[in-house]
Amino acid sequence: MDPADVAIEITETERKLVGIWSEVLHIEQVPIDTTFLDFGTDSMLAAICAIRIWEVFNLELPETVLLEDGATIRALAAAIDRKAALLTGESVDELGHAREV
Repeated sequence: MDPADVAIEITETERKLVGIWSEVLHIEQVPIDTTFLDFGTDSMLAAICAIRIWEVFNLELPETVLLEDGATIRALAAAIDRKAALLTGESVDELGHAREV
């Protein structure tokens, strides 16, 4: 089987982040394992993205986090899910994604 034929499951948080990055960066296809810096972005776009993340998730995520090496959608989604779980008392799996108890 060709690896390109395998559909990668993404979480709702990852899906929302893809939408935010796509909107802010004006990019149609946003791979979830690509970093914000891979798109040649700057701190202004990171700030806009951080504001959109706050609007969508009601969680503060400093724009500097987006500019860190390794800040992929997958990694950021796990961090958002962990932070949300802490605030709501929800359980998270080993990857940091919220799960039903």
